[in-house]
Parts: sequence; C-alpha cells; structure tokens
Amino acid sequence: MEILLIELKARINNVNDFKKRLSLLDAKYVGKFHQIDTYFKVPQGRLKIRETENKNSAEVVFYKRPNVPDIKKSHILLIQVQPPETAKELLSKFFSTKIVVDKIREIFIIGETRIHLDEVAGLGTFVEFELPTANKVEEINNSKSLLANLCVKLGIKKEDLEALSYADLLAKKSGEVSESVVDT
Repeated sequence: MEILLIELKARINNVNDFKKRLSLLDAKYVGKFHQIDTYFKVPQGRLKIRETENKNSAEVVFYKRPNVPDIKKSHILLIQVQPPETAKELLSKFFSTKIVVDKIREIFIIGETRIHLDEVAGLGTFVEFELPTANKVEEINNSKSLLANLCVKLGIKKEDLEALSYADLLAKKSGEVSESVVDT
C-alpha cells in the first residue's frame, strides 16, 4: 500500500507534561507496543522491517523523506508479511543490516493524526505525528497547518524538531556516516 504522510518528529523532555496535554485534547489512547525496526542498507530511501512484540506479522516499510527539522512529506510503501522471522531472513539475503532500533511506542490518535510517543533505546524520548493525506497541494498545506497547530497545543517548539530518523540518529551517535538518500 502506498501512503503519503505529512509528519514530524520532535524530542520530548517531560513525558508526563506531554501526556497531560494529550489528555486535555481528548487524544484516544491506542496502546503500548515494543517494536524492533531493522534497517537495511539500500541505494535510495530507507528500508526496514518492523517487528512488534506478540504479533505474528511484521511490516516491511520503504520510505523517502527529506532530512529537515520541520513538518515534511514522507512517501511510504508498506506491506504486511508473515511470519516475521522468514521475511527478515529473506530481506537479509538481499541487503545487509544497517542498524536496529529498539523502542517502546505508545500510540494516541487525535482526529486523523497518529501520535507516537517513543522511548528509543540509546536516544531518549520523542514524539512523532503522522497524518495521511492526498497528494494535492491544498490537502498537503491543510495537513501541515493542522500539525503546526497541534505543535502549539502540545508545547512543541521549533528547536525540539528532529530532522533524522532514529536509525540515522543511532548511526550518528555511534560515529557511523549515514548512507540515507533523501527525497526532497
């Protein structure tokens, strides 16, 4: 399935304060999930397999997006696969592993926006907003505006925004050079 998302990622300093603000906006709590994202080295974009604890399927996700600390477009191709171990083994036959991201993700929903509160091993706490949208200028602009308003309501400042993926942040932290090719 192909998806166009308008998204952002930001660092969170006070999780309890952030959750209080979410509750004031009547965010629907979906649940808490332990996820392992294995990123593979590919010539363009990013390719990962996401395994979620206690789930008998996984998601293979290919995406392209710019590395900018702002609200941005992300082009995603996603498929569900099972069993996860076999899919991961198959991908490993074609691509070498770049990095593994281990995180605890809490998911909330406000309207059509998915809000991910992520505790990422080795990096800290982040929030991601994801809003699916049609590839039309007016809808993209409306979606960006909606996310900007959510930032204000949830106390996210411009300096909190993060440009890089968790994989790129972990690679940077370990001193590796990122090989990600971005789509602007």
